[in-house]
Amino acid sequence: RRRKADPRRQHRQQTRTALPMMTPEITRVKITHIPDETTRGFLCEAAAYIGDFLVITDMRLIREPDATYSLRMPSQYNVSKGRRYEVYHPINRDFYTALRDSIVAAYESMKGARP
Repeated sequence: RRRKADPRRQHRQQTRTALPMMTPEITRVKITHIPDETTRGFLCEAAAYIGDFLVITDMRLIREPDATYSLRMPSQYNVSKGRRYEVYHPINRDFYTALRDSIVAAYESMKGARP
C-alpha cells in the first residue's frame, strides 16, 4: 500500500533546498551623527547599506585607548535581565573588518570636511 503524500512534508522538503549564495557588499555608509565632544571614545553614529536588501543603523564608532577603532552594534536593553543584547552582529571577522573600515573611511572624510 502506498501512502498519500503529506503536503506538510513536501513543504518542509522544499524549504530545505539550498539558497543561492549571496555575497554581502557594503554599498553605502552614512554618518548620521558626530557629537560635539568625544566622550569615552565615541566618535560617530553610522548606518551601513548592505547590497539592496539591508540597512543597519545606530552603529557606533569607538576609538579605543590603544588608538584602534571598534564598532558597537545596535543593541536593546533587557530590563528583566539587566543587560544589553546586540540586535545585529557580524558572524564573520572579515565582514566586521570591512564594515569597520568603511565606517572609519566615511568618518575620516566627513571629519575632514567639517569646519
